[in-house]
Amino acid sequence: AWFTPGSPGNSSQGRRYPDPDSAGDETLRRRYPDGVNDTGRRRHRRAVAVPPHGGLFISFEGGDGSGKTTQARELATWLAAVHGWEVVLTREPGGTPLGRTLRDLVLHGEDLDPRTEALLFAADRAHHVATVIRPALARGAAVITDRYLDSSVAYQAGGGELDPREVESLSWW
Repeated sequence: AWFTPGSPGNSSQGRRYPDPDSAGDETLRRRYPDGVNDTGRRRHRRAVAVPPHGGLFISFEGGDGSGKTTQARELATWLAAVHGWEVVLTREPGGTPLGRTLRDLVLHGEDLDPRTEALLFAADRAHHVATVIRPALARGAAVITDRYLDSSVAYQAGGGELDPREVESLSWW
């Protein structure tokens, strides 16, 4: 969907611009969220509360005590209050009842070998994605998670016993 400035049928300027109001073109909405076309003329202001692509996924990664949880909460509050988004705030591991059980086993149970630990975290991620993350994204929600794939690679492969590519591959499976 394009428009040519000037009166209808006037193509003397020879330039065509993407129409930010064209339905179904998320790229243009992202490029021109406030309705200003690339000539600088204001068309009209509109809010884009839910993107048409099905949601937004943001992961906060970092070491213990680095402020991930605080920043995730701040962003969730801002997206909901200022932009009207439905926000799902979650964490890994432990974003579901099964995840909390697995997290307790890994953190407070018997010592586990690195492979078993990586498999348990991957099982938590698979369940978490299937029951929390994908359904929320399909509704058009913003999903903000305290840790995700990068933490698995760092923690499970950081000791040198597991290959980082294997940990990542396991998480994507």
